[in-house]
Amino acid sequence: LRATAGQVYAMDPNAEACGLVRINAVNFNTANITVINDKAPQAMDGIPDPDVVFVGGSGGNLAQILAESSRRLRPGGRLIVTAVLLETLSETLQYTDGLADFQFESCGLQVTRVQAVAKRHMFRALNPIYIVTGYKGGRE
Repeated sequence: LRATAGQVYAMDPNAEACGLVRINAVNFNTANITVINDKAPQAMDGIPDPDVVFVGGSGGNLAQILAESSRRLRPGGRLIVTAVLLETLSETLQYTDGLADFQFESCGLQVTRVQAVAKRHMFRALNPIYIVTGYKGGRE
C-alpha cells in the first residue's frame, strides 16, 4: 500500500469491499488509489493500460479478466493471479499456456501455525495459496 509513484485502480463489485479499500487508503495515507465499484473486466474500461495486474478474485469471470488483462498489459508488465481454489489455478495455467508473448512462473505457499496442545506443540496447516506470475515479453 505504499507505492507512492503511479496509480492503483482497485476494482470490486462489492460496495462494502470498496469501502474497506477506501478506509485503508486513508489509514495508510495513500492518495494514489482509485476505487472502482464494478466487476472486472468491464471495470477496466476508461483506465490507462496497466503496468501490473493483480487478480485476487474473479467472481466467476477469470477467463475474461485474464483475456482483457493480458491484452491491455503494457510490454514488460506483470500479470499476477493468486489462487486458493484448485479450479482457479487450473484455469489460470490452462489460459497462460496459450500466451506466447508471456513468460510465466508459479509457486505454492503453505502457512502452518503452531498451537499448544496438552503441553506439546501441534502444527495446524492453513490452506495453501498459489501465485502465478506472468511477464509480458519475458522476464528481464
